[in-house]
Amino acid sequence: MTEIDKIKLAIEKGYICDFEKGLILSKYKSVGTKTKKGYLRFSPVRGIAILNHRFIYYMKYNELPEQIDHINRVKGDNSIDNLRGVTNGQNQFNRKNVKGYFFCNQKNKWRGQIAIEKRKIYLGYFDTEQEAHEAYLKAKSKYHLI
Repeated sequence: MTEIDKIKLAIEKGYICDFEKGLILSKYKSVGTKTKKGYLRFSPVRGIAILNHRFIYYMKYNELPEQIDHINRVKGDNSIDNLRGVTNGQNQFNRKNVKGYFFCNQKNKWRGQIAIEKRKIYLGYFDTEQEAHEAYLKAKSKYHLI
């Protein structure tokens, strides 16, 4: 059963959305339990689980993008204004602990780089780690836009 088939089954079972609040409602109450990764999901029938944000996005736009980004990075905030369709590469822009630079022993300098859709962009060599970090942050503000 495809993801869209699961969503259509949930619609047939009477599940609806409150787009403003980001809630999925059954006949009696809002539904959703937190996954280990912090997302909300619900089961319209035993053995079938649907991520709340994907159901809400589909209900609003009648399509499912490759991935859905929570703009404010709060996984439990599924209000429609907080959800946007993105590619896997665009969703990686949100990753934490990405330095964007490393020490190059051959040059005895710090090398900066940034990745855009699996393509690396060379930012240069720098004398200090701080300079390499600043170059990465500047490139991030230029290239990592959605």
